[in-house]
Amino acid sequence: MNSLPQILFGSMNHNRRQVLTALQNRMVEAFSRPFQIGPHSIEATGSIGISLYPDHCSDEETLIAKADETMYEIKKRGKNSYKLKE
Repeated sequence: MNSLPQILFGSMNHNRRQVLTALQNRMVEAFSRPFQIGPHSIEATGSIGISLYPDHCSDEETLIAKADETMYEIKKRGKNSYKLKE
């Protein structure tokens, strides 16, 4: 599996970066342990690229493209992490 785009819709108050950091940390932590599916143990990594509306763009297509671009930056650096678009 190459990548699974995830989009979180909803309004966030001024603490949105703190909320995002907590969510990102939980997601990366979830991928840090093997998944058990029946008798099989499966290891995976999570690379999370994040862009914010309206901070980084004004339309949905660009928002997704910027998050995707940021995710691939993470993958180049070794995966299993997250980054907010600068």
